[in-house]
Amino acid sequence: MKVVAANLDLLSRQEAYTNLHAIGNAAIARLREVFRRRKVKAMVQGFGPMFQIYFTDRDAIHDYRDYCTYVDTARYSKFVHRLLERGIYMTPSNGLHWIISTAHTEADVAALGDATDQACADIS
Repeated sequence: MKVVAANLDLLSRQEAYTNLHAIGNAAIARLREVFRRRKVKAMVQGFGPMFQIYFTDRDAIHDYRDYCTYVDTARYSKFVHRLLERGIYMTPSNGLHWIISTAHTEADVAALGDATDQACADIS
């Protein structure tokens, strides 16, 4: 019960959600910047602490039909394996969200950006 109480105390602070959204939005911006600069056909969809990456030339994925038709899941798999080789673990399932936690920092965003840059170079 102490763990639950400590977690609720942490999340009841206003800055917890402000920080979650700030770190998440920074991660989204960094990922988009890397994909744009590397000319990788990928999009980051979501906001704040919850988002997804799709390797596609579409502007948005609206539903499962879009996902099955337009998303390159094989390329996503290669991408997340390249991230794992660089110490970044992301869900291997392209259908699941990436989620920022209260433990993530700006340094984590920088590490994700650097690893994404290197992974994009590998899969291009």
